[in-house]
Amino acid sequence: MLGLYRAELARILKLQCADVGELANAQQLLEVDSIAWQQAEKFISVFESLHLKFQGNEALICNWLRKRNTELDGVPLYLMVDDGLIDNCLSYLKVEEKRGSDSLVVFVKD
Repeated sequence: MLGLYRAELARILKLQCADVGELANAQQLLEVDSIAWQQAEKFISVFESLHLKFQGNEALICNWLRKRNTELDGVPLYLMVDDGLIDNCLSYLKVEEKRGSDSLVVFVKD
């Protein structure tokens, strides 16, 4: 999904790569309220925000994840995977959503 490697998802969820494999094969479930569960909720929120922002266009979502973002001062996927900054990415997306909803569009009929 979204072109993520299992190892990348494992790092986002703070799990081992084998754990993600077991989750994918339905051999294991996340424990409610565990760190992995909390990280998964955040990652789902990131995905939902991106899905809304790009109207479900997976190519645009993948591009956003892998393209340097000057406001975040890094590549969002790497910020989440390597630096554990999923909260920063999520906060940024929520601010973007707010900016979008605050925009007023006025249509004038001739």
